[in-house]
Amino acid sequence: MGRANNSFAAIRAELSWRLFAVAFFGSMASTGFGFDQGWWAGAMSFTEFTSVFGHYSAETDSWALSATQQSVGTGVGILAVVVGLFIGAVLNERLGRWKTFLIQAIVALVGVIIESTSFESYTQLIIGRVVVYIAGGIATNVVPVYQAECAPPTLRGLMTTTYNGALMLGALASALIIYLSRNVKSHWSWRGVIVAQIASPALCFIGLFFVPESPRWLVKQGRTADAAKSLRILRGNDIDAEKEVELLQQLLNKERETKAQSYLECFRGTDLRRTIIVVGTQVLQQALGIPLIANYLGVFLIQIGFTDTLLIVMLTYVIGVAASIVTMFTIDITGRRNILIYPAILLSVLMFIVAGLTRNGAVGLTPAGQKGAVALLLIWFAVFQLTWGSGAWIVTAEIPGSATREKSVAISALSSYAVSCVITFVNPYVMNAIAGKVGFIYGSFSVIAAVFVFFFVPEVKQRSLAAIDELFEEKVPTREFPEYVCQSGASEVSESEFVSGEKGVSNSVDSV
Repeated sequence: MGRANNSFAAIRAELSWRLFAVAFFGSMASTGFGFDQGWWAGAMSFTEFTSVFGHYSAETDSWALSATQQSVGTGVGILAVVVGLFIGAVLNERLGRWKTFLIQAIVALVGVIIESTSFESYTQLIIGRVVVYIAGGIATNVVPVYQAECAPPTLRGLMTTTYNGALMLGALASALIIYLSRNVKSHWSWRGVIVAQIASPALCFIGLFFVPESPRWLVKQGRTADAAKSLRILRGNDIDAEKEVELLQQLLNKERETKAQSYLECFRGTDLRRTIIVVGTQVLQQALGIPLIANYLGVFLIQIGFTDTLLIVMLTYVIGVAASIVTMFTIDITGRRNILIYPAILLSVLMFIVAGLTRNGAVGLTPAGQKGAVALLLIWFAVFQLTWGSGAWIVTAEIPGSATREKSVAISALSSYAVSCVITFVNPYVMNAIAGKVGFIYGSFSVIAAVFVFFFVPEVKQRSLAAIDELFEEKVPTREFPEYVCQSGASEVSESEFVSGEKGVSNSVDSV
């Protein structure tokens, strides 16, 4: 308890209003990304929306988007995120974090305008979503990077996890607006929520007046005086800014010396083992079934005959926000293997039960069965957000070697979005063909995920990056990582690693 109290006291002492502004306004970019994801899932259940862009079925006496429209509308967003990630990487490196935030906000604003002015053209609506999702990809790159580079060591984990929390918060806000608009019998039942997301880029614009450029990026550009000024703005005049700038210069020089020149190096020697771990973890995170919950929950609920879909979608995001907050304070206590192996087994059991209940869609499904399936899906989502949702990205950030870190994370992120894109495109057709039995597929991948982590993913909690390098270089077996004593004596996370920005999810996004 005393250690926890000391940690909270350190957080209170370090958290200046400038750092709060970095966390708050920076997260607004990801809030807009989550907002767009949220309204799409809810709007597909609105007759006012589907009657404009969908097709009428005499058999069911209802309007709905075709499987192709669902696939295109949802899937192109994933592709756009990938494009945004690589655009953001270039902007981040060449223009800096501050200007990248500005460009991201402008792109998001343009996308919202295109979406909200789509009166009958489904093509225009999709183009708008593509633009918004490109902005979301840029945000995925710049937000955690900027927050991590601005944060002192004691606040780094807390500040970088606000990205995922902001995503959930944005999705919750849009789901709430959709829910409150459910009785509006006009196009404003869905158009209003699109217009409302303009708040995200607007707040980003406002926030830019209160936050400085990243000190680390300024040092990389040789602007040491500006970097020292930025550090004082963020953390007060009491710090030795010049000394921290000098340390940053030394660390960045070391990074340049060891940086991999080719992506092929990620598949050579001990780095191959690391690449298999990070790519496998990212791919399996998607294969567990999160694209079903994130993009097609409303459609799935309608398919099993559940009527109050909007309420459930909103509850899902409430759970997501709550789980994100809990994860901020527990992720470094539970370790890596424990939050991946056992939850994967639980996720498989939950998904198998849901599949069994809904295997024939609404046919033969009692009201009690419907409620049971919905409750299990909500529990599934809570377990996922508490474990694999953040855990996969932490593994991706910690496992790669110092020489291949950027390229290895880029490969794993691309793998994740590629699998997500495939699932998103295919899922509507599979659901139409086998209804709830799609859960058997996702449940099976959960079993595979547990087996993969058991044999391949080591426990590296409380290990420094230097210690992790030694463990892989010495070819220590996966399950012997916790007991291995490093010859170099490196075991705890060092201050310099935090300052260099190499620790945590932030570095993974910086390198995409």
